[in-house]
Amino acid sequence: MSLIYVETGGSDTTGQGSLERPYQSLAQAIYAHGHAQFRIRKTADAKYKEPTPTLLKKAKKIAQGIRIKAQEQCERAAKKQEEKEKRENRLEESKTNVLQEDPALPTATRVSNAYILSAWYSLNERLQTKIAHLKALCGKQVRVFGWVDHVNDLKGIIFITVRDGNGYLQSVLSGLVVCPLFILRNSYQCLSGSNI
Repeated sequence: MSLIYVETGGSDTTGQGSLERPYQSLAQAIYAHGHAQFRIRKTADAKYKEPTPTLLKKAKKIAQGIRIKAQEQCERAAKKQEEKEKRENRLEESKTNVLQEDPALPTATRVSNAYILSAWYSLNERLQTKIAHLKALCGKQVRVFGWVDHVNDLKGIIFITVRDGNGYLQSVLSGLVVCPLFILRNSYQCLSGSNI
């Protein structure tokens, strides 16, 4: 078995356990080399000694913690890469999907982030209003323009919260419109449907 050297003036990042490049901590040396023979010293002018059993036991516990942290970090990196690939796949799938308004339904009233254009409109005409004024259009088909605040995909139902400068609106997508959608937060979107 080769000897692994540990010194207070060494380095855990660039150390290799040699006399020229010793480790700084015994725990890092144990993590890197496992069951080797170790020699430690506190200062550069002192002699290398074998670590005490108590010090060795304590360093092994710390090395186990370093090992667990490294495994968790690898798992997080793998999970992040997997999520990134899923997101890219959904983006590619969503580029091929085209959602169209059902022609059997009545024409949608446009609701945007602009104020009401005139005071003498009828509900059958197209109008522009804020999300906060949607109560007057209850039961009608509306087209909402706004920024996506939150998206919650529950495998079969997608909840999208849209906001403008005056309020929030929760939209529910279900049935045929639940396809691989890719909707970014804070993106400007248009949603059409029944105002309930």
